[in-house]
Amino acid sequence: MKRTIFTGTCAGLFFLTGCGTGEQDEETPAQGLDGADSQNHSEPEPGEKELQISDEVTDKDFVFKIRLDDAYYEEYEDISLHAELTYTGDQDEIEITHNPSPFWFPMEELDRGYDIGYHQVDMGGGTTLEPGKTMTETFEGPAGGFGETDPEEYRKFMEDIHENDGFPAGHYVVNGYVEFTVMSGEREGERITLEGEVEFIVSE
Repeated sequence: MKRTIFTGTCAGLFFLTGCGTGEQDEETPAQGLDGADSQNHSEPEPGEKELQISDEVTDKDFVFKIRLDDAYYEEYEDISLHAELTYTGDQDEIEITHNPSPFWFPMEELDRGYDIGYHQVDMGGGTTLEPGKTMTETFEGPAGGFGETDPEEYRKFMEDIHENDGFPAGHYVVNGYVEFTVMSGEREGERITLEGEVEFIVSE
């Protein structure tokens, strides 16, 4: 897999963790989500709610997968969240362009009704995908922000995430997606967005 980055500038909200992306791993042969179904659920402990921790979305030539290693975490613990993109078409290789990463991890905290955006540096990148190989990324932490006009309680919530580099207690849904433009082959110029959803609970 070949990747290219085109430099640019960073947008201007109050960012929680710098404008950036998660850790992008090397391209590997497609192996699926550890044998999981397209919508896998964790096995809850007694008294715990069953949560969806993996999702898979298929396009004609691409498969997007998103998964959590666990559904339950303690406050400010690292969240084990991963995303994958696999090209399944019949060309020897295909070029795509995207932001520095094609993967996005916006969230919603259900108990408070708060959205947690996901921002990236304002610059472009490119990747060459080969059939049957998977581009993966591991979430490295929240990359949202807030504005001066946002409610005080929301700003405090987002500052809490920033100061502790993690999430306070709550029920979080990750509305993850992959977004890119095909730059070669029959689908050249087509903008593709594939969305998946997983959820986790953080306890005090």
